[in-house]
Amino acid sequence: MARSGWEHDPSLRRYRGGLLAGSALSGTAAAALGAGLSGIAPGAAEAAVDNIQLGLGGFLNEYLFATSVDEDSADTRDFNAAATHFDGEVQFSGKVTLDNGLTFGAQVELEFPTVGDQIDEAFMIVEGSFGRLVLGGDNSASYTMGFGLWDPFVGVPINSGWVSDFAPPPPGMTIAFRSPAVSTAIDIQNDDNTFKYFSPRVAGFQFGVSYTPNASFGGNPTNGAVDLNGFTYDNGWSVAANYIGNFGDVEVGVSGGYAMAFAGDAVEAAGGDDIQQLMTGGYVKFGSFKLAGSYANELEGRISDGGAVSTEGQSYVVGLSYTTAPWTLGVAYFHGEVEGQTAISGDDEQDVLSFGVAYKVGPGIDVALNALYANYDTDEGQDSDAFAVSAGFGLAF
Repeated sequence: MARSGWEHDPSLRRYRGGLLAGSALSGTAAAALGAGLSGIAPGAAEAAVDNIQLGLGGFLNEYLFATSVDEDSADTRDFNAAATHFDGEVQFSGKVTLDNGLTFGAQVELEFPTVGDQIDEAFMIVEGSFGRLVLGGDNSASYTMGFGLWDPFVGVPINSGWVSDFAPPPPGMTIAFRSPAVSTAIDIQNDDNTFKYFSPRVAGFQFGVSYTPNASFGGNPTNGAVDLNGFTYDNGWSVAANYIGNFGDVEVGVSGGYAMAFAGDAVEAAGGDDIQQLMTGGYVKFGSFKLAGSYANELEGRISDGGAVSTEGQSYVVGLSYTTAPWTLGVAYFHGEVEGQTAISGDDEQDVLSFGVAYKVGPGIDVALNALYANYDTDEGQDSDAFAVSAGFGLAF
């Protein structure tokens, strides 16, 4: 089945709704809502938003789990056996298609629980026969177009920073979001203001490019000019492509991307360099089975703590799932390694193995059981193992 390139967004977690998805309101209902929000007269509101479709979507995850951590002798922590994991997001959106065929839309995402960075992503789109433009706080093209990043994991997604909640790492372990330390879904940025373009999909192929003035990793879009003398990464570029095709009853998807951002003067003075990243991935669907995997390499990693920690390294993940409605079973393995502390030779390494089973209670409602094992090795020589068994609900709306 042919897909548009923006229907596949790896930044969408398992229970997350898609762009402009969810409940749609139009015509009189949209006008009434618009009037209530803006405080203008109903007649003027109806004239302004009569063709706008308003959307409300999101997801909610709640897990209860038991964990057991075999700490290194130097680790004095003592973890409670029972714990919880909760996260979610509400997505507000709107779009309108003009008589000339152009579609304009916007989406704002409210993330929880969180401290400080409560608005996750906020961007607008312009879409037509030429392709699609995305303007605002979002991820790079290589991140967005990657395959084999989130599927076919069942329940707890191990190709992310989630694992550190379920299986605590030892002190000194590098757990850097969107880096090879915890994922193959790496990026030169974190929802910074970005200009992004996707071509139409032709003969199964699609291309994308993005530009980010300030690659801050701060989680908030940063306005204004960038100080090139500061401890910043700037003028980030990303190019990517993917392919989706069917060969008989087999569907195949392959992706690849490159991203880089220039190091500011203060970064170079601290021993850092420009960030350079490669990502590749793919999947094969045959019958009720799905096999997926991806590989990421941060050729030149970003540094933090004044140059004391680096995310230069590589990671890979592979998973297999089997679905027979309403059940899905899956197994997945992740390996990541990064330089970690730059003053110490060796790498911080993480290995995770997960088994999961999910049952679809109803549309948008899943219950999942997981068993996972994580092994950590730090560049300081600390080693620990952690086991976790979890049960949780995922709700998408």
